[in-house]
Amino acid sequence: ENGAHADYIYLIGFPAWDNTFADGTLIIAGRDSLAIWRDFVPGNLPDEVIRGQLGTLPLSDVKGVAYDGTYLAVAEPQSDTVAVFEGIPAAGDEPLHSYSVRGPGRLDMRDGVLAIAPKEGSEVLVVDVTTTATPQALPVRVNLPNQAKFLPFGFGIADTSFHRVQIWNSLDDAIAGQDPAQIIGGDIGDRPQTTSDRFYFPASLEVVAGHLYVGEFKFSNRIVAFSQ
Repeated sequence: ENGAHADYIYLIGFPAWDNTFADGTLIIAGRDSLAIWRDFVPGNLPDEVIRGQLGTLPLSDVKGVAYDGTYLAVAEPQSDTVAVFEGIPAAGDEPLHSYSVRGPGRLDMRDGVLAIAPKEGSEVLVVDVTTTATPQALPVRVNLPNQAKFLPFGFGIADTSFHRVQIWNSLDDAIAGQDPAQIIGGDIGDRPQTTSDRFYFPASLEVVAGHLYVGEFKFSNRIVAFSQ
């Protein structure tokens, strides 16, 4: 309802830029820190807050985090690095992989397949972290996409500066260069609008209880929900 108060408010001491949840583990990341709940219960404080360094990776401006229950990935644009660890590393642990990616942003991962959105840029990258492959750009047309996300019904990209959300039935369809199964918002070149079927800088995606939620960036301060 409009005006409803939050049940819980967390003051974690750093600006949260990305989050990830798998197998009961919740991780919120931003700046030089990761707050980790190993068995998340609403209202409980984090079990651990890692600051300054994750394993051997220095942290200063974290813009992405992804955990699929097996692998943990962190995006550090200050060093143009996406590091992948097996599980949550202890101090001094080396990453399983360290990818050189220019200005990486938000991350998402499912079954070892990692999607990398740019902090600023026009390419979404994907890589299977269980192999020795390197990240490859998806053959999709996007403009400053703030997030690429595995969804229960496919794969979506918050195509931020084209003011739209693109959705494929699967990541494989996007890799194959197929047209998206659905585009929400206007066409390329349309001016942004804060209406029920248009966007103003859509930047993040999430599916909860059968609804797709789209969070907008900067000017509108909206979260727009769509039935699945």
